[in-house]
Amino acid sequence: MVLNGDLVELTSVCRLCSSDKLDLVLSLGSTPLANDFRTLSSPPGIYEEIPLDLLRCNSCQHVQLAHVVSPELLFKNYAYVSGTSSSFVGHFKHYADWVAKSLCIPKGELVLEIGSNDCTHLNFLANYGYRCIGIDPAENIVTGAESNHYVSICSFFNQKAADHIRSNYGEVSLIIANNVFAHIKDLSNTIELVSSLLKPSGYLVFEVSYLLDVIEKTLFDTIYHEHLDYHSVNALVPFLEKYGLGVVDVIPISSHGGSIRVVAQLNPRAKRNESVQQFLDQEKHSGLDTPAALLRFSKNLTLLAKANQKFLLETRSDGKSIVGFGAPAKMTTLTYFFGITTGVFEFIVDDSPLKQNTYAPGGHTKVLSSEHLYNFNPDFVYILAWNFAESIKSKHKDFENRFVTPVPFLQLG
Repeated sequence: MVLNGDLVELTSVCRLCSSDKLDLVLSLGSTPLANDFRTLSSPPGIYEEIPLDLLRCNSCQHVQLAHVVSPELLFKNYAYVSGTSSSFVGHFKHYADWVAKSLCIPKGELVLEIGSNDCTHLNFLANYGYRCIGIDPAENIVTGAESNHYVSICSFFNQKAADHIRSNYGEVSLIIANNVFAHIKDLSNTIELVSSLLKPSGYLVFEVSYLLDVIEKTLFDTIYHEHLDYHSVNALVPFLEKYGLGVVDVIPISSHGGSIRVVAQLNPRAKRNESVQQFLDQEKHSGLDTPAALLRFSKNLTLLAKANQKFLLETRSDGKSIVGFGAPAKMTTLTYFFGITTGVFEFIVDDSPLKQNTYAPGGHTKVLSSEHLYNFNPDFVYILAWNFAESIKSKHKDFENRFVTPVPFLQLG
């Protein structure tokens, strides 16, 4: 796959406030697309590498990627399926429980999920008696996500889709978006459509990776081309208010190393929980509204890279074998930044059938099923899916003294 100017464009303004006062604050080099897995039956071919540069807005302090890859290229054929991760299945069950208990939306009301993937979350929400609609552009996933319990629409969330939902199903009481707002180039248009679909005082609830956690925990590998934006409460509050949405609650979430669940209501004067101000104060105290926090992030990242590179080089020099565990999108950023190319890993294992028997992005390493881990019996198992490290260790106890977790700090065992 060769990319060109029609498929990659350079950002010139802030995606939240439209300011052109953007500064380059971090460069992670260039990588292939994070989910560009290619089958073992075909030659790996050429992998176009695109810069991973972070920009900071001097007006609203929002942080975003400089280079934008065509969403059709990224999401029409998607390699991540929610239901293959037991951790995320459990997360979405608890999430649905929280919706029912905290938002007090009556049974029979309409719930829409943007970026519904295989509808794992909608399955749980439907159990509470809601009428559920999912919308997602991934043709390979939505096709298998049909059910009598919900409607699954294969499309990007755009004006045409919003008009279809409104005319066929009516106004929506709750719109949910999980780990999807970071993917959207024109977030302003999306939030405008959300507001137009919601009932008065209806809710928008979304989860996003939290910028402060990315910085404080050195979660650099969550930065890749699918993730255009890195969110803070300080930037989100005024952005949502422009579209009549008042942030009423912010909840810390452990997924992806550190995320937030933002609860907004179609009422700009809706009463805020104390959590909103607590997050704003925390961001102010940490210096997240200044360039200093990202400078600290860059320095810590250099130290983390050196520690991992030293371990990998010494282990291979001693003739010991290393197998990677997990092939999430974040793996591509991590392996390229750490210089993990041909010959470092014997192979990588992953539980997703969509990623098995492929070359990892870049073509350096094969991705196989986890049974190969036992057949090969490596000296070390390097957990690339570090956010699932505990469940991986629990499931594969035969290797409990051989696990290596690279992020947020290098940990053996």
